Amino acid sequence: MLDNAWINGISVLLINLGSGYATRDVQVILQKVFEYKLMKWLVYFTICFTATKNIYISLCISFLIVIFFWHFLNEKSDFNIISEHSRLMLFLKEIETNL
Repeated sequence: MLDNAWINGISVLLINLGSGYATRDVQVILQKVFEYKLMKWLVYFTICFTATKNIYISLCISFLIVIFFWHFLNEKSDFNIISEHSRLMLFLKEIETNL
């Protein structure tokens, strides 16, 4: 499966479409498609799979990316670590004022 030219070709195509290298007409369609988080995750997974050629490592890395960016770095998330009121930011501000 990992040496299959069809999978490699589709993976490269998904990477190019997801990263904005497609034509303008396709990007209008992609904006609607990428409103779904599953499609965004599929692009992360495809990039990882193309780089590693290992499905298990690709799944792990893509899930870690999703958790990190969609939860820890999302300003609207309850688990945000970079907002003004997060414990980490308050701790860093306290250290900064004590220096």
